[in-house]
Amino acid sequence: MAASSASVDQSGCGDGDSIGHHTISMPSCPMAPELMDCIKASEYLIEDMFKRYSPPDIGVAFNGGKDSVVMFELLRRVMPASVLAQCCIFVIEHNDEFDELRRFREWYMQEVARGLPLVHLGVTEDMRRSLWTLTERCPLKVVFMGTRKTDPHGRYQAEAVERTTPGWPDFLRACPIFHWSVNDVWSYTRLMCVPQCNLYESGYSSLGRCADTNRNPRLKRSDGTYRPAWELTCDKAEREGREAE
Repeated sequence: MAASSASVDQSGCGDGDSIGHHTISMPSCPMAPELMDCIKASEYLIEDMFKRYSPPDIGVAFNGGKDSVVMFELLRRVMPASVLAQCCIFVIEHNDEFDELRRFREWYMQEVARGLPLVHLGVTEDMRRSLWTLTERCPLKVVFMGTRKTDPHGRYQAEAVERTTPGWPDFLRACPIFHWSVNDVWSYTRLMCVPQCNLYESGYSSLGRCADTNRNPRLKRSDGTYRPAWELTCDKAEREGREAE
């Protein structure tokens, strides 16, 4: 599948100002083989985890960022909603989050994920403590994450499925898009009409805390406006708008 043209349509859903829909025309040529291989590998990983573990033993980390959304869309492609509803889908929130991202996440879970329950772990500055709290309540054996190899946390992983390191709750980290590039993420998003937070339309290529997240300077036009994140194809430049990790 591929698109001959693309435009952005803003959804009305009450909080439409935070929701970016990439409306793609009908495909005119096959999807790139490299992307097809990425999708197949991701789907195989997901299927394998669900064969090895029952849904109540599976967690899904979902914050509404681009990688998290693509990971969740792949889960929805492979597993029926009735199965995903038995998993522990959760978000670790912090007090310096973009309002646009929070509203998008709420809209996505209600309108796209058809009301699948999302466990809110509350505002925190300590991800490790939040995960300990979660696993004490829900003893998970595997957690799906949208981590990619080029992410800061991904650098501590060698493979897409690895056990957590000492000091963290003991479970398998399953990262379906671990080997995807940023271009793969945006190609999939646009080809499959995956909704994303509209901050990505205005120069933000990676979202973190408001205080340390800026528009990516590589996306800045000569007139001072910014190009959308999907026009950035270099993985190394993806986080140039982030001041701290």
